[in-house]
Parts: sequence; structure tokens; C-alpha cells
Amino acid sequence: MFKLIGLIICVASIAVVADAQGGVGMYLDIPALVLLFGITLAGMIVGYGKQSIYYFKLAGRDKIPSKDLLPALNFFNYISRLTFYSSICAFFISSIVILINISELTMLGPAIAMTLLNIIYGLIFSFIIIQPIKHGILLNRLKADAEATASTQGK
Repeated sequence: MFKLIGLIICVASIAVVADAQGGVGMYLDIPALVLLFGITLAGMIVGYGKQSIYYFKLAGRDKIPSKDLLPALNFFNYISRLTFYSSICAFFISSIVILINISELTMLGPAIAMTLLNIIYGLIFSFIIIQPIKHGILLNRLKADAEATASTQGK
């Protein structure tokens, strides 16, 4: 419940600031999102293959087996770093495309602003979605260990 509340507060804060600065639509760039998620998804498939699905399913469980804890944490660390690095790659790719196709200097400012959205998207996805999933896995494991310890001490 608190995770959902935290996510809502985060999204609402971003939306309020975005709206006050010229509208939320100004911060939406579909090609940047496609590029970021395409690179991230490809890297996830190349790095972990079908195991990716298993780790995402594992993240939804309350109890995680000990043998899966470290690999799951490593997977989500990998995805978090991959998302951030993907945003930097997407920034450079879109910057190159813009610089090749720019014909008017007055369009340079808005075009560069759009390339910066790649990094913002990567940071948001990495630190607001992936990292909380990873920390949720660790927290669930700590709760399960505490419950197991309490039940063995109670016997």
C-alpha cells in the first residue's frame, strides 16, 4: 500500500512541476521512450534471456528462496544500470540525429531539450521503478527471515 502511495506522490510531484513549467505534454517524447525501452529490453534479453521473466515473477512473491536472492538482486542492479546507460546512449543517438537534421538554429534549443528527456526517462525508470522493486525483494526476504527466526524462538 505504501509503495503505491509513494509512487503516486512521485508521479504527482513530477506532473505538477511539469504542468507548471508549460504542460505535461512538453515532457512526453514517444521516440525517446521507444529508444530507451528498446535498448533496455534488448540488453535485458541479451544479458539474462528467459531468466528475466523468472526474476520479475520472483519480485512479486512474498517469500524468495535463499538461492534466488543474490541472483535476483544482481538482475535488478543490472537492469537499473542498463536503464541509466541506455538513457545516455539514447541521448547521444538522438543528439546525432538532431545535429544532422537541424537546419534552423532557433530549433536547436527545443531539440536539445528533447534529447535531455532521454536521460530524465532513464533516471525515473531506474530510480523510481527498478530500484524500489529490488529493495522490495530485499525487504520481503528480511521479513521472511525475521518471521522464521521468531517462529523458531517461540518453539
